Parts: sequence; C-alpha cells; structure tokens
Amino acid sequence: MLHPPLVGDLELEWSALTWNADPDMQVVAWTAVPGTASYQRLVRLRALTAPKNS
Repeated sequence: MLHPPLVGDLELEWSALTWNADPDMQVVAWTAVPGTASYQRLVRLRALTAPKNS
C-alpha cells in the first residue's frame, strides 16, 4: 500500500518486466483495479500533479 498525502491510501497491483540480457534490470508497472477507490484516487492524483498548460 502506498500513501501519497494528496489523495490517501492506494492499494495497487504490480507487475515487473525483466530483460533477459540483464535480469537485474526491471520495469515495474503499478496499477489500480478500475472501479475501486484506489483507482479513483490515482486518477485524482494524476489530475493534481499534471503539468499546467501555458
């Protein structure tokens, strides 16, 4: 569980992509299940932290 102060607790699932040529390198993707409170909070966090258009 993560707790960004702007939106509160986020229960996220994760998956890792490993490159066979260098197994110590990974890309980790964190996602929230659509329709959950965590999903709504993640959408809100994105809106609060998105760059403003000039």
